[in-house]
Amino acid sequence: MAYYDGLTSLPNRASFNSLLQELISDEARCEPLSGVMLVDMDHFKKINDTMGHPIGDELLCQAAKRLKECVEHLGTVARFGGDEFAIILPDMRKDELARLAKALLDKFADAFSLDGREVFVSCSIGVATYPDDAETADDLIRYADSALYFAKHSGRGAFRFYSAELTVKAEERLEIETELRHALERRELTLFFQPKFRLQDHTLTGSEALLRWHHPRLGNVPPDRFIRIAEETGLIFEIGRWVLQEACRTAVEFNAEGSFLHKIAVNVSARQILHQDLIAEVADILAETNCRPEWIEIEITESVFLDDEQKTLKVLTSLRHMGISIAIDDFGTGYSALSYLARFPIDVLKIDRSFINNTDDRNRELIKAILSIAKCLGQQVVAEGVETENQAAFLKANGCHAAQGYLYSKPIPKDEVRGWQPETGTNNMGPRRLITSGKVHETV
Repeated sequence: MAYYDGLTSLPNRASFNSLLQELISDEARCEPLSGVMLVDMDHFKKINDTMGHPIGDELLCQAAKRLKECVEHLGTVARFGGDEFAIILPDMRKDELARLAKALLDKFADAFSLDGREVFVSCSIGVATYPDDAETADDLIRYADSALYFAKHSGRGAFRFYSAELTVKAEERLEIETELRHALERRELTLFFQPKFRLQDHTLTGSEALLRWHHPRLGNVPPDRFIRIAEETGLIFEIGRWVLQEACRTAVEFNAEGSFLHKIAVNVSARQILHQDLIAEVADILAETNCRPEWIEIEITESVFLDDEQKTLKVLTSLRHMGISIAIDDFGTGYSALSYLARFPIDVLKIDRSFINNTDDRNRELIKAILSIAKCLGQQVVAEGVETENQAAFLKANGCHAAQGYLYSKPIPKDEVRGWQPETGTNNMGPRRLITSGKVHETV
């Protein structure tokens, strides 16, 4: 009981650690230690949540059986805990380790039979070798875990060998996570705003709120370095609330005069939609800031439709009933099925900049198709990343409603946006001049 897992009958973590330490300390062994593999089942939690823990336990038993069959006499398989398994592999070259890892992935590609249903659950694998990567048991496990982390974040269903570069990345990630936990209290986060313009008459229609992080030592940390970490650690809930609060306060400021509607778009992650009471939070923030719902637009990416469709539909429908509009960001780069455009309450499609910046004939036809679909469904279209007059002219000629990008303005602080009004009489396609807080700025 102390050394074996009661569910799978495999050696447990204590037994694994003991055997690994013994192999490392026994210099006279006839089969030299080659390395350690960590195997983690992808999205195992979904099985527990949707089919129940007894079915999850059955899946673990079937997974353990497959691992033992695949490894056989090559090494020792142990259950590390939860949905993670570990394998000690003696006397194998690196190319043989790679072949075994590939064989394990192939083994998991076959369907599992659970409660009379076929269920597909892939796995991710991290590999650390001895003595090239490490010479102690703790370091071998730690480095295999680093490799596993990057295997899971390379799309899952893959294996990765440890490298020194992974240690550097892991240390960088830990630093980002640690500093991000203090970013709000230290007031290091701020919102920038990228204006959006109606293509037909060049009038300002609103702006997109974009999160920026300036760290006193790290400098300006790009969003692609910290947003995913915020989502993985759950920090996105606290940060997301702050972003929505600031965006709503700004919307109140921008719409105070009432001369024209300035709608602010706020990006919301799939985790916020699926794992918190977003509806209650939005309602609280609207009341707290005296912000009208029609001043706010929620932007989501297509990936949100890959998880719990019913929960997503409920949340988006409730937001729409509140008066908030819904936009699909980076449209055309994610979820392949188009049926969600009709099933979900979507008001705006934002064409990804990758379509706009690629001006070949096939890309132009794709843009026309997106515009045609949106027109049929009564949805507005915003083009992202517009940088040239030719791009703007093409989009306008084909019925695109609005655009944002460096042709008009880069993301700028709130104080530079406040009071912006389109200068009258600028309905041509030449350079636009915008009055910003009493100053005239020419954008080309």
